[in-house]
Amino acid sequence: MFKNEPNFKEKNNIPHLIKEIVNEFLNLTLKHISLIKFDIKHDIRVAISHILLGLLCIFMGFCGLIFLGFFFILMLTKALPLWLATLLVALLYFVISIILLAFAMNKINIEKF
Repeated sequence: MFKNEPNFKEKNNIPHLIKEIVNEFLNLTLKHISLIKFDIKHDIRVAISHILLGLLCIFMGFCGLIFLGFFFILMLTKALPLWLATLLVALLYFVISIILLAFAMNKINIEKF
């Protein structure tokens, strides 16, 4: 910037400098907002992918439990009648679910206080 430049006075007067500062501030603010939007979208995508993966794992776990139950029933039918083997496996699943429920309730009560 030389003093004989035609816009020297226009570029260095206070209203023009304030206008430039406000424009730069608004520009930075808009860039920050767009960055925050991108970050939120990214976090939502990651959360959705983790939720879907968790649901898939739960589904696969239930499928595994069903096949494990069939396996136990088939193994028990070698020594017991089919109805008794099915009843024993059902009772086993019921006892396991009661134990897990008691454990979860105990964990909730511990974290509550």
